[in-house]
This record gives sequence, C-alpha cells and structure tokens, in this order.
Amino acid sequence: MGPIMRRAGYIFLRRDIRENATYRFVLREYLAYLIERRFNLSWFPEGTRSRTGKLLPPKLGLLTYVVDAYRQGRIEDIMLVPVALVYDQVYETKDFANEAKGGKKKPENLGWMLRYLRSLRTPYGKAYLRVAEPLSMREALGAPDPQGDYKTPDAQLALQKLSLAVSWRINQATPITGIALVTFALLATGGRSIPRDRLARFVTMLADHARMRGQPLADSAELHDPDRLDAVLQTLLESGVVMRFDGGPTPVYGIAEGQHIGAAFYRNSMLHFVLERAIAEVSALGAMSASPAKREAHFFETALALRESLKFEFFFRERPAFEAGLAEEMDLIDRDWRRKLAEAKSGREVLDSLFRVGLAHAALRPFLEAYRIVLDVLITLPVDAPAQEKDVLAAADGLGRQYLLEKTIRNPEAVSRQLFLTAWQLAGNVRLVEPGPDLATRRQNRSKVLRATLAALDAIEAQCREALGG
Repeated sequence: MGPIMRRAGYIFLRRDIRENATYRFVLREYLAYLIERRFNLSWFPEGTRSRTGKLLPPKLGLLTYVVDAYRQGRIEDIMLVPVALVYDQVYETKDFANEAKGGKKKPENLGWMLRYLRSLRTPYGKAYLRVAEPLSMREALGAPDPQGDYKTPDAQLALQKLSLAVSWRINQATPITGIALVTFALLATGGRSIPRDRLARFVTMLADHARMRGQPLADSAELHDPDRLDAVLQTLLESGVVMRFDGGPTPVYGIAEGQHIGAAFYRNSMLHFVLERAIAEVSALGAMSASPAKREAHFFETALALRESLKFEFFFRERPAFEAGLAEEMDLIDRDWRRKLAEAKSGREVLDSLFRVGLAHAALRPFLEAYRIVLDVLITLPVDAPAQEKDVLAAADGLGRQYLLEKTIRNPEAVSRQLFLTAWQLAGNVRLVEPGPDLATRRQNRSKVLRATLAALDAIEAQCREALGG
C-alpha cells in the first residue's frame, strides 16, 4: 500500500528519529509552518493502539513540536480539542491477548488487510466518537515568549501536565458501552459463572452509577431494557468471549476459557469512571486501622498512597483536585460519610452502610495482582546487583502462571506483559530495582502494603457477592 499512498499525497513519518538531527529539524519546521498558516492538525497522542483497552500515556513528540511553534510566537493561541473514539467490539482482541501473553506482533501486510476486510462481514456494533471540552494552550502555558528558555525542568513539566490534561479530558469523553458494562460485571465474579438476574442487577448498578455522575453512556449501555442486555450477551456469546451453561435448572454466564484478556480489553475502557469510587472503598477499609477521630485523615492518606501506586495505569488530576474529587465522590455516595466512617465498628459495617455494593475488586484487582507477581520476583533477587527488566518480566510470566494454577491470584488478565511492564515502571519509581543497603527491607515493606490492599479487595468482593445474592 505504501507506493499507492505516497502517490496519493500521504507523507510517512519515520518511527525513530532520535539520531537524525536534520530530520527532526525539518519535521519541526514543517509543523510550525502548518500552525502558522492555521491548518488543522490531528494525531493520536498514544502513538499506537492500546492493547489493554485503556488510554495509553501520551507520546510527547508531535505535541512538543506544536508547543515549540506556539512558544516561538508563530500563532497567538492553539486550541487542543480532545476526541474520544471507542467501539462496541474490535477485530484485534485475539491478537492483543496473544501479545499480552508474550506473543510477537504479526506484520500488517497485504494479506492481513484482506483478512481484516473479510472479517468486517461480521457485524461489530457501532463506533462512538465524542468531542471533549477544548483546552487553550495560552491558558495552560501562558503567553508566547520567543526569548524564553523552554528546556528548563519547569517548562518540561508544564508540557507534561498539558499532555496529561488532554488525556484526562479524552477519558472523560469516552462513552461507556454495553459490552464494557457486561464484561466488567462478569470479570468481577472471581472466575464464577452467575445467573442472568444477578448479572442484570450488577450492570444496572453500574449504569445508575454513571448516570448519577453525568458520565457518557452509549446507546448499547442502556441495559435497564432486558432486550438490550440479551442483545449484548448474544454478541459476546457469538464472539466467544462469554459462555453460557444451560445444563442446570438456571442458565449461568461467565467469561469463556482463555478469554479473560479479551474481556478485560472491553472492561478497561470504562475503569476510569469507577476509579475514584474504587479507591474510596479501599481507603475506607484502610481508615479503620486509625482511631475514630483520625479516620478521615487516614482515609485521604490511604487514597493518596493508592493513587501513587496506580499512576502508571491511570490519569489522575493533581493532588488538590484529586482530593477534592474524592470528597465529592464520597458526598455523592453518602453526605453523612464522615460520621459513619468515624462511628463504624468494623470494615464490613463501613462497606454495608456507605457503599451498599462494593466494586473495587472488579476495578483494581488485576493491576494489583500483576504488581504482586513482579514484586514477588524482585524479592527473590540479590540486593547487590541491579535487577534486569527482561529477566524480571520473563520470571513474572512463569510465576504468574503458577499462581493462577495454585489459585494464589484470581484474575488471568493479571498475567499480562503490559501489566508487568507498568509494574516494572512502578518498581523503578519507588527504588526497588537498583541495589541499596536497605533494598531487601524496602521490598518486604512494599509487599506488606500490597498484600494488605489485596486483602481489602477480598473483603470487598465477599461483600459484593453477598449484597447481590450470590
């Protein structure tokens, strides 16, 4: 296709231009010219397709050149318009699952394209496109200053914050699909199959949660209509993601064998909408270790620590905005939450009186289980030599598969190369990779905190199962 597209006017960009100063200069000047002439530019800030269903961290390459043009005074302002694009189903989930298990990405040649086009004879549902609130570069970065030094740490930090603000707005505009709701509910069961009525109660709760917060719902997510829920289930049955067993008195539904990573792809597209609530549930249980007068403060301390652990997975607002948003979420759940938290006699009482039905286990467990696997590998390594990423990820894959067989972990999607990579990033960020005099102690302390969080998720899962009648 390359020769045809070049003759049609397409310009292909090289993927890696770090070692080519001339190429970088020409590309930067060309983009500055387009901006100066007020052409519209559009690009995908993730740089590639997400293999996990979540929005990936933004690549700063093209955005850096656009910001440079603005800071040079080539234009008085630039409006960044975040656009969210999501599908009911995608063709590549089997490929993504294979890559998550360590498989190699297959080249996208002409044969691949023909197979892709042939596959589209099968209906894959709708594509949803939504536009978020535009972001003014002038408001975010200040007025242009051609004489300014934009290589300083403060200038680079401002660029990073700008990119994260755009990504956060993209997330907020991403609609929740019916398949996302159903896979969220089925992945929350801890590997169990459940009757349709219990599934319906859980997805109705999720949809009501979204409506109460003004979160965008696709047409397919209006699952209070039984016919729409049946249509989503039928779609997932036909695609092989979900299985149904009819041999007993009541049909039950569950994630099909080997399809957990594919199901997680759809589930992950909506996780950011329940993230604050999930963090709040874990933080409320964590606050119970403090005295009643100090529980509110400990609640926010626990939430901030969990935010720090998940910062490589999700986009968070800056700390003051995050704390304010968490307080708003708790007020929406129960305006009397501070008193109930202080007076509760047990963690179960907090869950029952405040949250009614817990869902943190469904949102957070796969990520924290992946972190546990990588951390358990690191604990076995010597402390007098730096850990090697390739070796740690390979060992994590084997240990994760063993943990699944032993039922030490519950979520097959936790054994994923993508999640191990973010676990490795986190380990490096909290200094668990490089040698040091107290490295063994720091690894053990981190493990204790992580295991306590996973224990909280166990309690939330048990409460959820009982609250829904399972």
